[in-house]
Amino acid sequence: MLLLNTTANAIPIRTISETGDFPSNDHIFRTNFELFETSNVEIRSLGYAGGTNGAGQVIPDGGLDTEIFLFDAITNNLLFMDDDSSNVRSRNGGRFGSRPQSFDALLNLTLDAGSYTVALAQFDTSYVGGPLQDNSSFNRSTSTNFNDRSNAFALNITIESLTPDIHPIPVPEPLSFSLLGLGLAGIASRRLIASR
Repeated sequence: MLLLNTTANAIPIRTISETGDFPSNDHIFRTNFELFETSNVEIRSLGYAGGTNGAGQVIPDGGLDTEIFLFDAITNNLLFMDDDSSNVRSRNGGRFGSRPQSFDALLNLTLDAGSYTVALAQFDTSYVGGPLQDNSSFNRSTSTNFNDRSNAFALNITIESLTPDIHPIPVPEPLSFSLLGLGLAGIASRRLIASR
C-alpha cells in the first residue's frame, strides 16, 4: 500500500530578465509572456537606478528613464502603464545634476491567465492605439541624448503562481500494514488447507 501526501509545496516563481541598449531615443522594446493561471506579476525597470535582476546580473546605475506599458497580446488593449513608481533612487543625477531621483517604472499586478505584451519606452512616450507592431501606435519620446544618461535598459518580469505546486509525496507504509498483510495471507492459506 502506498500513501500519498498532497501537502502544498512552495509556490512556483519564474523570472524573465531582459537587458540591452536603445539604438535611438524613440525606440520601443517589446517582449511577451504567457500566464497559464492567475498569477501575481511584478514588472520592473532597473536601468535608471540599477540593481540586480532576476538572472543575478548586476545592472549599473545610469541608464534610461523608462515607462512600462502592459497590453493584452491578443486584443492589443492597453491594460496598465507606469512611469516612475519604483522608488529606487539613482545616484547618477543625469538631467537633474547630482540630485538622486527615482525614474524606474514598476507595476505590481494580479493577472488572469492569458498572453501579455510589455512595451518599454523612454520617458515622454504615450500609446495612441493600433497594432503594437506598428511604431505609429505610439507618440514617441522627444527626449534627446537619452537625457544625459546612457542608453542602457533592464527589464525584469517576475511571475508568482497563485496555485501551490502540489506533488504527490510517497509516504512509506508502516510496518503494521506489512504485518497485517502477512497475517491475512496466513489465515487465507490455513483456510485453504483446511478446506481440502
